[in-house]
Amino acid sequence: TEVLTLAGNGTAGHKDGRVEEAMFALPHGVVYDKKGNLIVADTYNDCLRSISPDGEVTTVAGSPYEEPDLVDGEGTFARFYSPMSLDLHPSGDIIVTD
Repeated sequence: TEVLTLAGNGTAGHKDGRVEEAMFALPHGVVYDKKGNLIVADTYNDCLRSISPDGEVTTVAGSPYEEPDLVDGEGTFARFYSPMSLDLHPSGDIIVTD
């Protein structure tokens, strides 16, 4: 079995962009959404990241620049405290445990 790096440059941090340049901090749970994006629980950045099929990494929920918190909401208005596990609801919503 071969192990490959899908995204990230090996340095902990937070950076969106091409998969080769992106930075994560303890990526944990993953799930594919209905569009084929791989959603990653970026645990120490307190956010969810998306890796698109064409190799772009974007922050889709939460924010590494805000204090960790437990706030429901859409996109960067949501706040997480160390998100870990992900699942996809039949509606397409992402279920997060943090």
